[in-house]
Amino acid sequence: MFHHSDQIIHEWRMGRAVKLYSSNGQTYELLATEFVDPTNYHGLIQSPWSLVITQHRAEALHASVHHVGLGLYRPPQRHHDLLKIIDPTSYMHAMLSEPLVSQRDLKEPEELRSTLQMLLKEDILPSLLIRTTEEREDFLWKNLDGLQKQRLLQRKYSAKLPLHNAHESRIHILQESPGTRRHVLLEIHAHQQPSSLTPLVRVHSECLTGDVFGSLKCDCGPQLRAAIDAIIDHGYGYIFYMRDEGRNIGITNKIRAYRLQDEGHDTYKANRLVGADEDLRDYKGVGHFIQEQLGLNQIQLLTSNAEKSAQLSVPGLHVEQVHHAVGLNPFNENYLKDKDARNLQYALDRIQNDDQNQ
Repeated sequence: MFHHSDQIIHEWRMGRAVKLYSSNGQTYELLATEFVDPTNYHGLIQSPWSLVITQHRAEALHASVHHVGLGLYRPPQRHHDLLKIIDPTSYMHAMLSEPLVSQRDLKEPEELRSTLQMLLKEDILPSLLIRTTEEREDFLWKNLDGLQKQRLLQRKYSAKLPLHNAHESRIHILQESPGTRRHVLLEIHAHQQPSSLTPLVRVHSECLTGDVFGSLKCDCGPQLRAAIDAIIDHGYGYIFYMRDEGRNIGITNKIRAYRLQDEGHDTYKANRLVGADEDLRDYKGVGHFIQEQLGLNQIQLLTSNAEKSAQLSVPGLHVEQVHHAVGLNPFNENYLKDKDARNLQYALDRIQNDDQNQ
């Protein structure tokens, strides 16, 4: 019996099938395609499995799509063709040895779409092998999506962490519940907490390449360092360091997307070729933590991302957006232009929606 999605992810990473039953009483067996054992593949596909990929991935393959958000196909006979279908970095340099045959009989599209999104967030290629089974299973499939959406942040451990010019700072470990993913909260000038000073906050997504290695492909490292300096100067605030690498597709999928950028695709198109939406991050849990656990009703947010500000603005929390843009260089100029264009489009869409709702 599964109690949270991390247990299911573990089974898939081990190459084992997971059985889930749907609300109509049918039980399904699912495998994460990336971890299918190539030595057993020929025998595996003698059973009536179907291959599921995202609509973005299907469109990149120029395959027929008969379902919103995903494609359903007959698995290829050869394992190396399977890899070409699910892994965009292999398909860029090799053609399939047989056509991709679409299938129309799909009874659980909503559950499949959410499960593919879950795979991406766990740094796994968004693809499944699925078949029906007569065996009964106790875990209701639609509850899997609920475990992903209802995760709250809980403070687990705390310690002093003196910083340059902010010796009384503290670091906290935040854990998603249910689940095992952990994030970091840096509390700067923790001893002050002046009631008259609105905290300055940065919600920063983990970026190994930029934050640690100093990559020039993005502006993440300079943004993080500038945010820490700004909060120190401000007098009090927080850095939420979220384990959302690559807009929440994981480091492996991010490097796959980087490979596609080397082929000439922009950052958002590369994510779509991997099979992801442009941005899978969800900040509502952070907003609730700020309002409920930190007891704040107002913050100043260091960001140029209007969508982030909107998601953090949960009931009872006023978010004042403070422009935060640093780190422009010749290597990330196009990346930053793409980000600015997306932020502008989000703002325009929101204005249009507000006008329609009035």
